[in-house]
Amino acid sequence: MKRIWVLTFMLIGSLVAIGQAQLTPVQKSSQQPECQQVYDRFAAKWLDPEKWQLASPVCDSALECVREIRNGKLHMAVRNFGRTDSDSGSQAAFPILYFQNPNAVTSITADITVRSYSGSACVTNDGTANGQTQIGGTFFNAGTGDPSDDVFAILYTYVDTFNPTIMKVNVWWGWKDQGDNQKFAEYPIGTPVTATFKWDKSNHRFIGIVKVKGQPGTPAEVLVPYWMSDAAPAAYPDKRLVAVTFSPNCTSGQSSAQVEATFDNVIINH
Repeated sequence: MKRIWVLTFMLIGSLVAIGQAQLTPVQKSSQQPECQQVYDRFAAKWLDPEKWQLASPVCDSALECVREIRNGKLHMAVRNFGRTDSDSGSQAAFPILYFQNPNAVTSITADITVRSYSGSACVTNDGTANGQTQIGGTFFNAGTGDPSDDVFAILYTYVDTFNPTIMKVNVWWGWKDQGDNQKFAEYPIGTPVTATFKWDKSNHRFIGIVKVKGQPGTPAEVLVPYWMSDAAPAAYPDKRLVAVTFSPNCTSGQSSAQVEATFDNVIINH
């Protein structure tokens, strides 16, 4: 869990910084989502700019980076590489998709399938090559109105070189140097799941829910409380669907990571 925490923390810092650079707090007021609506089934040929922001994938360290609709699903795939001049840190690459009107989105549900993962670690760098999918974003500001006070939270799947056949499901939130990370389910890679991530503002917590798609029975659930003020909206609001790879920097041999995933039947405010 220590390695998962460190790499996830690094990922959040990268995503928040890049998300803040790409997004502005000005949103289209005409596109407010309705309660519990199906947001996108990805039935068209192209992504809908009325639903998704015009922001590029972040693929600087990637050789392949894909964000497209394929066979009626959002298909994301990425393969990236670590640097060979250092044994600290890692390189990230992610085809990322931002929701329009993020402050109006308080929960995200999606069918997610991690179709494949592979990676090569580094014996001289403690980091592990890993692949993730994420749903979530910035939900509120802890009070100053400064972007550094925004609280970022996600439900994410995680698979790495230590156990490349198992996909772990976690909830993470972060604020400044504080945060929480809780694993609450795992499945063989390739298992289609339906995942929900909710901001339960009235009870000051985030909720993660996951189950095998179409399977009856009680889903796995985790309740993750927070203690900051949540009265103010996020300074840089965003909600997102993400696939991401991390490859550790390595002087003893170049590392790499690859992940391919699909998202479908996206529902908001459910």
